[in-house]
Amino acid sequence: MAREKEETFGVEFPAIAHLLRCKLQAAAVLAIQNLGISTFGQKYLELQAIPLRAVKGGKQVVYVSAIALKLANAWNKPVTDIATVIGANLLCGNESKDRATNAALQNFTVKVVAPGWIYLQLNDLETAAWLQRLAQAPPGVGTLGVEEQMERYPCPLFDAQYAHARCCSLLRLADREGMIELAQSDPKIGSLFRAIAPHPIPWLDSDQKLRLVHPAESNLIFHLLTLLDDLYSLSPSRHQVDWEKSASNLSQVFLTFYSQCRIWGEVKTENPQLAQARLGLILATQPLLHLLLQDLLGVPAPLEL
Repeated sequence: MAREKEETFGVEFPAIAHLLRCKLQAAAVLAIQNLGISTFGQKYLELQAIPLRAVKGGKQVVYVSAIALKLANAWNKPVTDIATVIGANLLCGNESKDRATNAALQNFTVKVVAPGWIYLQLNDLETAAWLQRLAQAPPGVGTLGVEEQMERYPCPLFDAQYAHARCCSLLRLADREGMIELAQSDPKIGSLFRAIAPHPIPWLDSDQKLRLVHPAESNLIFHLLTLLDDLYSLSPSRHQVDWEKSASNLSQVFLTFYSQCRIWGEVKTENPQLAQARLGLILATQPLLHLLLQDLLGVPAPLEL
């Protein structure tokens, strides 16, 4: 049951690592034909076994894969040859089979780095697209299933609860002041907030560059995207993630962002689109804090404190 939900989520919701693993798997299978490989190396091409991790690449998020290094021994081919072919295949997808994935990969820069790393760098346009998905259609409460819950914590996780309550109060205030428009509460998704205006949120400026360039903003974006990767991973290591630590880390990163990146006052008056983009980050943060607290840690996600 849980596995089915995870696989569905990987397609419908923003979990970048899942999308990239699917594409790396397809590119590696195609490389078997390109390189004339007779040994398949099946164990290295299972979706959950494909190595992939996110790193900070300046203001962008970069995903790094060592799939070519894993396949080199099984295929008895030079690592650089394998990486180069897989990298080329990533940019030559079959539109008839996987249009959504191929469209997303148009906004990744693919680079092969010695001795055989494959770098996939998320550009500003795609970063904005993923953030928009989170802000406009957040993952719903209960999407992980009851069987995925951790033990219930007898003591409240105050920092994470405070950060969640702060998100909620800021969004309600922004809605009252007309900076954003929130959808009416849906009993199916509980206390998750969803924006219906502006649509889209002005993540990008007139040059199609991300407005959110402050280090605290970049750090929050990185944590949001990689937390989704952890939440909806197919890897067995998903069950070993310390979700209490994840909640604490996200709350600290969010509170640092809020303390360093103003929304009201001069920013609201002179740069309202930046203020709305920052509110978009809050819209993306709130449902993930809610998911961690209520679904995974079994403690309340308060609307106010």
